[in-house]
Amino acid sequence: MIPFPETRISGRDYNGATMYPKTAPVERSSGSFGLGDWEVRPRDNELVLGQETRHLEPMVMDLLVFMTASAPEVVSKNAIIDSVWEGRYISEGTLTNTIAELRRVLGDDARHPRFIETIPKRGYRVVAEIRGRETIKALGRGEVDRSKHPAEAFDPRRVLVLPFENRTGDPSRDVIGLMAMDWLSQGLARWAVGDVVPASTAREMVRQADAPHGCDPVLNAAAETGAGVIVWGSYYLDGGSILLQANVTDANEERLLWALDPVVGRSDRVVEIIETLRQRVAGLLACHYASGTEELGQVGLGWLGVPPPFDAYREFLEGREQVLGDMAAAKRHFRRVVELAPGFAPAWANLIVCHLNTGDCVAAAAAVDAMEASCSIDRPGLEYLRRFFRARLEGQWMTALAALQSMEALIPNDGPTKILVATAALRAGRPRLAVEACSSIRLRGRFVRHPASVVRCRLIASAHHVLGEHDRELEQIRAVAAAIPNPIAVLGLEVRALAAAGRLEDVEKVLDQSLSVPAARALAGRLMLEAAVEMRAHGQRKAAMEMAGRTVAWVERQGRDRAPGEVLGGAFSVAERWLEARELYERGAAEDELQALGAVGWLSIRVGDTARADEVDTSLQQIQRPFLFGEPMLQRACIEAHRGDHDRAIELLCEAFAAGLPHDERLHRDLGLEPLWGEPKFREVVGS
Repeated sequence: MIPFPETRISGRDYNGATMYPKTAPVERSSGSFGLGDWEVRPRDNELVLGQETRHLEPMVMDLLVFMTASAPEVVSKNAIIDSVWEGRYISEGTLTNTIAELRRVLGDDARHPRFIETIPKRGYRVVAEIRGRETIKALGRGEVDRSKHPAEAFDPRRVLVLPFENRTGDPSRDVIGLMAMDWLSQGLARWAVGDVVPASTAREMVRQADAPHGCDPVLNAAAETGAGVIVWGSYYLDGGSILLQANVTDANEERLLWALDPVVGRSDRVVEIIETLRQRVAGLLACHYASGTEELGQVGLGWLGVPPPFDAYREFLEGREQVLGDMAAAKRHFRRVVELAPGFAPAWANLIVCHLNTGDCVAAAAAVDAMEASCSIDRPGLEYLRRFFRARLEGQWMTALAALQSMEALIPNDGPTKILVATAALRAGRPRLAVEACSSIRLRGRFVRHPASVVRCRLIASAHHVLGEHDRELEQIRAVAAAIPNPIAVLGLEVRALAAAGRLEDVEKVLDQSLSVPAARALAGRLMLEAAVEMRAHGQRKAAMEMAGRTVAWVERQGRDRAPGEVLGGAFSVAERWLEARELYERGAAEDELQALGAVGWLSIRVGDTARADEVDTSLQQIQRPFLFGEPMLQRACIEAHRGDHDRAIELLCEAFAAGLPHDERLHRDLGLEPLWGEPKFREVVGS
């Protein structure tokens, strides 16, 4: 239902500032019912008491009809939103304001209710006498004149801002409605938020409009301009303050997208009030146009929370652009967004993900607490998001995946949600589900070149890699490499896939290419090590050792101080230069790096130093701190595997998974687990 009065507009009786005529709404035959002393006429949006007639906005009338039909039962806030607002995303404040407006018109008092009683923590109840209950029914939509513009001509990116309705009772304030329209139209156009109908066109269209009898003016305005999104609203006086309320309607679906909370300010500072409203409307529409698609980089209205001001949304986009290149910069942008718009859930979600991706689980947990405090977690989408992060921080991957799948059911076309589903599916040992989630994301237009497409590529390539589907893995990687401006970002994925598939000549070609491109030359050592590790994991030990030797030589030429230590340590290990590898990893172990400590343990077995291996195993058992996700048990499993106790190694590995160790592609090629690679039980446990 579109909450706008059904009126007949003509140039003769149009008041010059709003969509409303000076005449009363068009009468339509309908049943009425009694509520206390009032006669309620739903079709006319009227309350009648003797000679007095009071008009209600349609949404307020819908609320009254629904609550009356439910009497004498208590109706919850969620039930009201689901029925009256048809489950659309509104804040609790919008419902509270609508209840307050209904009480005002009825002449009711919340402290001594005669019509509507508030039941704390439960909802509301109609307590007045009801007569003619059988005639109570929900309102229908007015018909739209589509003869000039059929439904498919309503451009979803075309935005029309209508003059706001003056509900102050003071005709001298009509200019505020026109000012709101002008400022909103200009701001949306300047910020390129949709294809905005010029304010002058909208004003002239309204002035000359002659809508068919019984037509909804909002939808008829859409038909006149072909706009698929209509912004409209009203403003009120409350003592010395002005309340400006905006609504956004989807003309194609004939539904209210959002009813924003009123902007309130002093009546002598109207410009500031309108500017605040302009920021909110622009932020909401920017999110709207970035959601409802299967493309990457989108926000998703399903877990939007409170729409941000447009300045905050631009900061949010800056953060999204920095995620892959400069995580620290991305965090700064997202922190700024949550300062400007603490109720904007996607900014919190991105900040939390950045913390998780950099291994800062303590900061991530603190951000989850802050998100819960700042966002109203009273919508299923936000509740599922909260459950996901809590489960993720506890290493409960199947629980995290289930929460995301529930969220995906609510917003099935949201790209970021699908990315999270794919990530959780991989870590829960469900690579096929990860492939399905990534494959359902469409890459169109500018999003083909969006940095987030690399994230999708990494996920789907890793899933195919775990499944042993290396041809499909290469197909995905090369498609992205051909489209993105920086194909170097996926060179490592290509080397991994080629080496796993045994295509050693192609591996050499990619390595030669990396050495010939200055921007990629610094990656050559990592690429060579990637190839060496994959070759060894796929049964090509001799070729792997030769490639590892080349990696060591490359590092030596560059200078050890200029190459990452893990590259040289990994190369020594693949080349079976065990003592040199252990010496390097001892340095990392001294800095409390768990993987380095575990490597010292199993390398000590390799060189016959069982005493040092025992020391490492004891140290790993004594480590007790949060967010380890089973890593100490994994490292102990590596030591037991090299001792030759395969059953104990697999037992520890299972304990690690129970403690939150993610299933990922590193397990099938971890040299610490090499003695287990041929064990059927091992392959069953790790899912490779």
